[in-house]
Formats: sequence, structure tokens, C-alpha cells
Amino acid sequence: MGSKKVEEKLQTLIHAFYEQKELSAKDIQNLLVCNRASTYNYIERLKERGFELESTTRNKTAYYTLISEDPSAPPVYYLPISKEILRKYNVIQNLQRKHDTAKLLKDRYFLPGNNSKTDDNCDKLPMDITKTAFDNLWNALIQEKEIAITSDGTYHATGRSVPILHHFSKETVSKLLEQVKLLPAASPYHSQLNSIAHKLEIIKLSDNLGSVSSPNYLTYGKQHEMLEEINQWMKKLSDSSYAEKLIRITYKTKAGQMLTILFQTGLVIYSVEKAKLYLLGKEYTEEPALTEKYNSIIDMSRISTIENTDFPNDSYRSTTYQHIFSEMFSISLEEPLMVKVRFDLEANVKRKIHYLKQHRSGASITYFPEENQLEYQDTIRGLGDFANYLRQFGRSVHVIEPASLKDKMNFSIDRTLSRYEEDEYE
Repeated sequence: MGSKKVEEKLQTLIHAFYEQKELSAKDIQNLLVCNRASTYNYIERLKERGFELESTTRNKTAYYTLISEDPSAPPVYYLPISKEILRKYNVIQNLQRKHDTAKLLKDRYFLPGNNSKTDDNCDKLPMDITKTAFDNLWNALIQEKEIAITSDGTYHATGRSVPILHHFSKETVSKLLEQVKLLPAASPYHSQLNSIAHKLEIIKLSDNLGSVSSPNYLTYGKQHEMLEEINQWMKKLSDSSYAEKLIRITYKTKAGQMLTILFQTGLVIYSVEKAKLYLLGKEYTEEPALTEKYNSIIDMSRISTIENTDFPNDSYRSTTYQHIFSEMFSISLEEPLMVKVRFDLEANVKRKIHYLKQHRSGASITYFPEENQLEYQDTIRGLGDFANYLRQFGRSVHVIEPASLKDKMNFSIDRTLSRYEEDEYE
């Protein structure tokens, strides 16, 4: 079987897992129209590509479940880009602009074989396949459920693989927001519409909506100005020789003091949760001779000037800094500590911990079926941030070690309870 067919069948199998959650070996065999041996070969191929599969046996039948990285995240899978995929994407995009019949949509394209390439074709989109090949492409999209026919006989994109884009202006958002906000509480679906109103409010209040919006996308929910600031920080850094030389940095401390230090850059780190850029490295002193002091993290938003020096930097992206970074739970240079935490296997706990493990190179998971628990072990810098992460699991989390992490968790519980015990009328 050719590699193209294998890739297509793997894509079909991944789609089926996300849509049906659980598949038996027989289900896979029927889906891919293959024998039993090939079924297990496809399962192994998925595992080789990093997909995690769980198998259970019931009534002498093997069932497989694809474990997603994050239950709230959309499925992500990869397929080599080919001309066929690009052609299909082109057709789907065209249908998103306007629903149409197969014939009328085909008429929007200029296909090879048209003998009369006149001015009538100047507004048509070029497509590098013949009419017959286009018909085959169209039928493939129908079979793959990428497009579907509506009651009026026109076709539309289903959004199965390619997300459907919705275009709207700021004026449309404002008008819709006002209409939704005026709905009385007794209206049908009021809670859902109220949730939509909150999201529309975010869009309306976005300071730089015009600069981050285009006919193809709309961004909301984050501080958009941060993107511009990060771009400025990277420009300032890239103008220096930070990767080859030590640099002299002047920055403002949290206490408001201006300091100038000699700095060896090990890594440049972007923290998604903090929306900030950091330099991880080591401070040096020049007196009486060039001497290393200690590892440090510098918030780039606090840096005012960066100057080049002649001192060489032989540690940029070194294994030492890569290892330090792998131990950080967030942004912290605390001493690394081994943590051991048990979780009751409730709700989505298992999926969340698997997702965490995939992003922590030194982490491990051990299952305890009799206790219906799993145990997570890791080496972590930044117990405070890790404690904040654990609090989302409520009573299903049990800290085994270290004692300092237990103390942090107990303190937060005691502080919460004390607030409920306070008499607000005193």
C-alpha cells in the first residue's frame, strides 16, 4: 500500500476516535477495510507518532480509546501537505464565502482544458486540474463529510477538518451586544445568550480591535498591546550580541531601584500565563576580574538599555540552562524539589495529569488501581505556582511530599476556612 493511502487511513482513524471516543478492533477493521493484522499495524503507527492509546478488554473484545492531551482543547493531528489537500482547502474556503451548487462553484474556477481563455475568465480562480479531476475532488469531499448539501440544493462546508470562519465588523458586534443585553431574564436560552453577551463585551472593549482584526480573523480576550510590546523587546534584544557575548543590562528592580549588571544569556523564555518575556542566565562581576556570581531571571519589560561587551558567551542554549528550564513549573529559580502527589481518578483528573506529564520531561505517573488513584512524581522549581495548579483538583489531590508543599496547601485551606469563620458584623 502506498504511503499516501496509509496517511489517509490514519487520518480517517484519528477522526473516528475523536468522534466516537472508543473503537473496537472490529470497528477499526470495518472502518479501514483491512484485515486484523493491518488493524494492529495502524494502532502501532499511531503510537509511534506520539498518540497515546488505552486498551481494555470486555467480553473477549479489545476496545481502544485515544487519550487527548487536554479535554478542553480541539483535536490536533498532522498530515503531510499535498497538492490534493491544498485543492480541497481551496474549495472549502470558496464554499465558506458563499453556499452554491457543484456546477456553479465549478464555474468560479478556471480549469485547464477550457479552450477559450478570454477576458471572461480573468476573475476566475485558477485550479490546476481538469474538469473530470475536479468532479473526483468534489465527490471525495462529500464522502469525507467535509461538505454537505442543504435543503435548498446548495452545498456548505461542515467544519469537520477546516474551521468555519465567521466575518463580522465592530459595528455588527456592538449592535448584537445591545440586542442581547436587552433580553429579559425569562427569555428562552437566557443563560446561554448572557454568556455570549460577556464574550461580545470583551470584543467591544478591546482597545486595539482595529489593529488586530482583518477580513480573515478576529482576536479577543488577551491584552493585544502585549504583542506589540513583545515585538519591541525582541527588537531591542536582537540588536545586541546576546547569544555570542555577555551583555550589560540596566533595569528597574521591583523595589524601583535602577541596576546595571553584566549578564550571560542562557535562554530567552516567553511565559504564556504571565504574557511576559524573560532572560534566563547568570550575572557576572568585572572586579577585580571577570567572575560569575549566580543564576538570575530578568523580566524584559523592566530593561531600559542593553549594551554589547567583548566577553564571550559560551553558554547560550546550553544543556545546563535547558535543564533548569525543564524543572521550572512557571518562572522560578528556587531550588528544585522532588514532589510526589496522588490524585483520585475522578472526572477529568487522568486526562489533565497526562497533559501535564507530556509537558514535563522529568515527570512520571504510577497507577494504583485498587485505590483508584494515580501518583505523579516530578522535580520542580517554583512550589508556589505548582500549589496554585494543584488547588484546581480540590479534595481529589493528596500531597505526599515534600512537607513544604503540604504546608502551602494546608495554609491555603486554613486561610479559606478562617474567612468563613469571620463575623462580618463585628
